[in-house]
Amino acid sequence: RFETAVAAAGRLIGDGDAGSALARLTDALDCWRGPAYAEFADQGWARAEVTRLNELRMLAVERRGEALLALGRAAEAAVELEQHAAAQPLREDAWRLWATALYRSGRQGEALAALRRARETLVAELGLDPGPGLRRLEADILAQAPHLDPAPPVSRAGRRDVGPSPDDVPAAAPTVGGMAAEASRTFVGRREEQELLGAAAAAVAGHRRPALALVSGGAGAGKTALAEALTRRLAGDGWATAWGRSPEYEGAPVAWPWAQITRALAVADPSSGAPTEEPAVARFLRHRAAVDLLTAVAGRAPVLLVLDDLHRADEDTLDLLAALFAEPEPVTGPVLVVGVFRSTGIGPELTAALARLARSEPVRVYLDGLDAPATGELARAVAGRDLDPPTVDLIYRRSGGNPFYVRELARLLAAEGPAALETVPPGVRDVIRHRLAQLPGPARTVVQQAAVLGRDVDPDLLAAMTGDEAAVLDALDDAVRAGLLTEQAPAARLRFAHILVRDTVYGDLSAPRRSRWPRPRPEWPAPGPGHRCGCRTSR
Repeated sequence: RFETAVAAAGRLIGDGDAGSALARLTDALDCWRGPAYAEFADQGWARAEVTRLNELRMLAVERRGEALLALGRAAEAAVELEQHAAAQPLREDAWRLWATALYRSGRQGEALAALRRARETLVAELGLDPGPGLRRLEADILAQAPHLDPAPPVSRAGRRDVGPSPDDVPAAAPTVGGMAAEASRTFVGRREEQELLGAAAAAVAGHRRPALALVSGGAGAGKTALAEALTRRLAGDGWATAWGRSPEYEGAPVAWPWAQITRALAVADPSSGAPTEEPAVARFLRHRAAVDLLTAVAGRAPVLLVLDDLHRADEDTLDLLAALFAEPEPVTGPVLVVGVFRSTGIGPELTAALARLARSEPVRVYLDGLDAPATGELARAVAGRDLDPPTVDLIYRRSGGNPFYVRELARLLAAEGPAALETVPPGVRDVIRHRLAQLPGPARTVVQQAAVLGRDVDPDLLAAMTGDEAAVLDALDDAVRAGLLTEQAPAARLRFAHILVRDTVYGDLSAPRRSRWPRPRPEWPAPGPGHRCGCRTSR
C-alpha cells in the first residue's frame, strides 16, 4: 500500500492535483512504524531491501513537501523539511526543498543560511561542492527571482489558477517573470520612474512603433520590482507580456532568455526547426525569428518584452536585443522592450551592446534608494504593523533606502524586536558576502582595511597603510564598480554604499586581524567624522 500510494502521489503532483497527492502521501507515511526490518538490519539478505524502502520513504517525505508548497503551505512545509534535512544532511533535494519553503515563508536570510550549511556539509563530508540545483536556487534567492514566489492557489479540480489558456488570448497570458501577476511583492514609491515608463508605453501604443527602455541601478534597488509593476499595469490594459531572464549559473543554452520569451508567448521557438552547424547562420536565423515573431504578435496586441539581468546575459542574447532595433529590418509595430541590468555589473559584452543600442535613443531609468516616506511605507507593509518615526528613520539610515535592505530589516524587526535593527539581517549579510567574494583578492583586502577605519574611505590613509598607492586606487575602483563603495558629491569622497555593507565587512574580520593591521601613525591623516572602529585612533 505504501509503494502504491507514493507512486500515485507522484502522478497526481505531475497532473497538478497537489491536494489529492498530499492526502495519499500522508496515508502512506502513516504506514510506517519505526525503521524498516529493524530487527534484521545487520543481516546481509535484508540490507538491500532496507536501503530501497528507506529511499522510498525519503522520496515520500520530499513529495509531501512539494505538495505543501504547491498548496501555499510553505511555513508548514518548512518545519517538516527542516527535520528531513537534519536527518539526511547529504541529500541535496532535502536542502533544496527546505530552503525553498523558508524563502516562501518570508525567511530569505534563513533560506540562504540553510544553503550555506548545505555547502559546508557537502564539502566537509564528501569534498564536493553542491550540485547545479542548489547553486541555481542560491542564485535565484539572491536575485529574488519571481518564479520562487508562492505558487497560485490550486483549485479543487487540481488545476492551478493561472488565468486563460493560450487559446483564450491573442498572445500570452499576462505574466510577471513567468509567475502570475498576483504573486508579486509589495511595491511602493518610484512615481517618477513609473510615469516615465508609462509615457513610453503610451507612445508605443499610440504611434504603433517600437521603443526601448533601460532600467538600471545597484543590487537590491528594486529594478525587477519596477518592471513587474509595469507588467501588471500593461497586462491589465490588454498588452501581451513576456519575460526572459539571464541565468547566473553556467550551462544554459545560448540566448536562453529568448527560449523563455517564446514559451511565454505560447508559441514554439521559430528557430528550433532549422538546425545548422554554422554559428553565424544560426545567429542570423535566430535574429530573424525574433523580429518576425514579435512583429506578428504586435499585429494583434501591443507587446511588452522584459529582458531581466542583462548584466549576466551571454553575447547571443545581447546580439538578439540589438537586432530588434537594427537596420535594415528591425521589429515593427507596438513593441516596448525593457532591458533591466545591474549598474555595478556591466561587463565588456553589455558595454558594447549598450553602445549599439544608443542610436535607438532608449528611455533611461536609474534607480537609487527610496526616499524616507517610501522607506517607511515599505517597512510598515513588510513588518505588518505601524512603525513610529524614530524606527522608520533608523531603518532609512541603516538601509540607505535600498528596498532589499529595507525588507530584510523590517522582517528582522517583526521577528526579533527593535534591538535587531542594530544588527545586519542574515539575508543582507549573505548578499554582501557574495558581492565581496567576486572582488579580486587584493581589492577584498583593501575593502576590509577600509571597514576597520570607518564608513568614510580615505585613499591616502589606505595607501599609507599598504605602501602601494597604485594598488589601493585599483582596488577602490573595483569596489566602486561592484557597488560596495560610492562617490559622494560634491567632493567626490568615497564611502561605503550603505552602513550595512561596512558593518558586514567589519563584522566578518577576526579581532586579531583587525588589531594587527597597521594603526595610523601621528603623521598619517586622521580618519573623518563618525569614525568608530574601536581602534586606538577612534578612542
